Amino acid sequence: MKIGSSLRKFGLATLVATSLYGCTEATSPTAPPVNPPVQNQAPDTQITNYAINGNTVSFSFSGSDSDKTVKSYEYTHDGTPNWTPTNSTNLSLQFTNGSHWFKVRSIDDKLLSDPTPASVSFSVNNQPIDTQNPDTQITSGPSGTIAVNNFQFTWTGTDNQATASQLVFSKYLNGHESTWGPWESTTSKSYQGVPNGSYTFMVRSKDPSGNIDQSPALNPVTVNVSNPNPEFLDILAEYPIPNPPETGWKGIDVDDTYIWTVANMNLEKRLKSDLSISVSQPLPAGIEEGSFGITDLQIVGNEIVIHAPPSAKFYFLDKNNPSSIKRTITVPITASGLNTAWSIDYLNGNFYLVTSNSTKVHKTDANLNLMQSYTIPGSGQYYYGELTHDNSNFWVIGCDYSNTNISNLWKLDSNFSPIGLYNFEYDTNTTFFDNPGLLDWQNNSFWVVAATNGIPTVYQHKGN
Repeated sequence: MKIGSSLRKFGLATLVATSLYGCTEATSPTAPPVNPPVQNQAPDTQITNYAINGNTVSFSFSGSDSDKTVKSYEYTHDGTPNWTPTNSTNLSLQFTNGSHWFKVRSIDDKLLSDPTPASVSFSVNNQPIDTQNPDTQITSGPSGTIAVNNFQFTWTGTDNQATASQLVFSKYLNGHESTWGPWESTTSKSYQGVPNGSYTFMVRSKDPSGNIDQSPALNPVTVNVSNPNPEFLDILAEYPIPNPPETGWKGIDVDDTYIWTVANMNLEKRLKSDLSISVSQPLPAGIEEGSFGITDLQIVGNEIVIHAPPSAKFYFLDKNNPSSIKRTITVPITASGLNTAWSIDYLNGNFYLVTSNSTKVHKTDANLNLMQSYTIPGSGQYYYGELTHDNSNFWVIGCDYSNTNISNLWKLDSNFSPIGLYNFEYDTNTTFFDNPGLLDWQNNSFWVVAATNGIPTVYQHKGN
């Protein structure tokens, strides 16, 4: 039968297949292993050089990448918050004077940037080449004809870039010195015992760039001390002091009607005509007499100014009612010695104080703030005391250290250098009430306190 034949064929086929392939289950072939993708490495950046030329800073840099290629760069610096692209490895940028920083990073062809940019910090200090000469000014010193052979000059300088303290100076007293002195930072020079003659003091400055003042400051001066007998000031009147104080007067100020003074810690107002006492009353409580006592008083408008060194206080009283202290000014205790003023003068809103060493005059404002100091020439030879002024000049009483019994009157220029020497025509029995003497100027006359035969006297001298 066909059916049987077919089954026989199927069974035979099955047997053959079983014999050939066995009884295991058929499986697919094994696939080869697959590696993960390689991570792109970031590039690295180096600044190889930078150079500063004025306000221009040039940078050179490079980048490297271990697995790719550096394609471009980006940079930034202080003042620019964003990164700026560039394909160059050399840049020149402008910077202002001061401290700055610069950063650069490389970028590879997969646009991956260096996470740690290369950086550098630097300073720019571009100063133009200085070719301008400094200028020198003489600030104090004698001029014209002077009657002393000891004097001092002071000076300063200005420059387009340097401060005065950065300048150095060279000085030369032509006619007395043979050549210019060395470059020094000092700003004063004292001369002692200069012979009679005409001289020119010169000083020039030099700045840190080496530029020298080509037009030195000049100050001609003539020394004439050949006349040992100064001109006498005639006595116009003399007024013996009735009821003189035991301790003497401490300063005087003369107005049109009265002479004001302090005696025994009392404020006295006496008539000029006969020196009779118009007012005598104790100084207000609170005024510190100091170890030197009251040294001077000065009438300033409607106020009386009193000082008692070494206290640092100046007391202001109401001239019309001086029974209490109107106000007090305390000055700084410094080397200037404002707290030890022997003499007080007032002119055009400024105080002028002769201080404890009696060699300097200090100019202050109305509140006693120091403005300028002057050294009176001849300070090593003379001791100066009471200072006053007329319509044109300052005047000061001074005595020679070699003979302190004789006091002269010195006429001073605006720099407080002596330009005239005068003496008081007293006999040998007259001594100054306060060495070197109390002095004021009023109504074209000098008023001086002295003692003749032991009697305290006010002398009115002819003004020069």
